[in-house]
Amino acid sequence: MHLVSGSPFQTKKMIKMAEIAAGGKEELKRRPRTAFNHTTISPLRISHEACENAMIVAEAGLPNHILVMVQQGATSPISYAGSVAVHNADFLAFNTLLQCVNRGNPTLYGASACVMDMKKGLSLVAAPEVFVLNAAMARMSKYYNIPSYIAGG
Repeated sequence: MHLVSGSPFQTKKMIKMAEIAAGGKEELKRRPRTAFNHTTISPLRISHEACENAMIVAEAGLPNHILVMVQQGATSPISYAGSVAVHNADFLAFNTLLQCVNRGNPTLYGASACVMDMKKGLSLVAAPEVFVLNAAMARMSKYYNIPSYIAGG
């Protein structure tokens, strides 16, 4: 189950509910049944709220799912290599913050790329290029030996 929280207050309440459902704090840490979703603001920005929420989750020792959503040709370069580099930089920056809070904290390498239609100004989520981008990002997660959660279109 993936949880999304808009405030530190909500995050703390969600963690408390997850602990109750799991049978206690230690049982939840031993066998987490949830991950908390956090997104970046590509390129290379993380909101204050996302940082706060993710740090609370990391302090609790629970998994964080860092979801980066680059838009090739808009929020990232038009080239595949450039888009993957921006995506990876976003992920690594956020994950570095979380590892500083709780070294070794579980993290999921998330990706949900899309492509900008330059003529119409549309965000294409099922274009063939999207699947190439997501496959490259899945390879990056494998390179770092971090579990991935990649959108399928």
